[in-house]
Amino acid sequence: MLPRLHYYLFLLLSNAILECIAAGELLEYFKKEVAKIPNLEVHQQTDPDNDEYTIENALVGEGYDGYVRRVKHKTTGIEYARKEVFFSDLKVEKSVDRILFEIKTYSLCRDSEDIVHLQEVYYDKLRIFIVLEYMSGETLQKYINDNGGKIADVSKVKRLLKPIANGIKILHHHKIMWRNLKPDNILLDASGRPKISDMGFAAEAKESTHVFGTPYYIAPEMIKRTGYNKEIDVWSLGVMVVYLITGHYIFYPGKKQMQNAIAEYKQTNGKLPNKRAENALIQNEYYNNVLNKEIKSKTGITDQNAAEFAEWILEREPSNRPTANAVAGHSFLSV
Repeated sequence: MLPRLHYYLFLLLSNAILECIAAGELLEYFKKEVAKIPNLEVHQQTDPDNDEYTIENALVGEGYDGYVRRVKHKTTGIEYARKEVFFSDLKVEKSVDRILFEIKTYSLCRDSEDIVHLQEVYYDKLRIFIVLEYMSGETLQKYINDNGGKIADVSKVKRLLKPIANGIKILHHHKIMWRNLKPDNILLDASGRPKISDMGFAAEAKESTHVFGTPYYIAPEMIKRTGYNKEIDVWSLGVMVVYLITGHYIFYPGKKQMQNAIAEYKQTNGKLPNKRAENALIQNEYYNNVLNKEIKSKTGITDQNAAEFAEWILEREPSNRPTANAVAGHSFLSV
């Protein structure tokens, strides 16, 4: 028993050593690559006791690659949201590249009032720290939930959409596609003004086939895997326009459609679908609707101008879809 215990302890120690070595290599890679980002000063924190920030809140957010805490600058007293990413969690250079692009995106958009502001970036031997503007409001999704699941006042929807459309326009101007537009990733400040946040899925605007994002907001070209570009963000905005006003996803399968899908499943498999299979059916039917469902006059929006605006955006052919610049400048968003 004792030799086996020693063996397991040896394995654990060996893995820990290897992880430390790998983290050290990723640190050096990060230092080299982050220095290439234009107009961004990055420094290394060598003494943890000299951190310029105190933690105000243990955790205000958590993603697949890091944690977000509310912190306060010791000198100015200003609160920020600080994202912390451990090198040991990144594992490989490709994951570091994703963080680097997130930092680059925030840095390029620093002058925009419609995207969460990057305050600074620094690092120590274990972590990368991304210090961002702290949005004291809530997410747009929570705001919707707290207001009965939709925003019936179209003028209020316009005021919310304008900064979001402007933010997407800025990203596209810098040849960046967001790939994760949804109300959960839009934060409100104390006055209720929205700003775009969470650039973890952002990527260079060039043709790709990798599927990213939330299923309800995925564009037709991403579903078909025929190649997509920044036009997907505009599609997602169109879906969100309908969702904000009606509280529903325009392509969500109806009751009769799901009954038919479940009946077909039962006929093929000899049993009713379990919850997991039913969720897969819903997603499959949703995607079918994204590709095929009639859009004109089917948004459920009663305001004619708002309905026409949504229909204009929800163009299945990417080359015919309006640009983010055109959407941001549309008369419907004049407030």
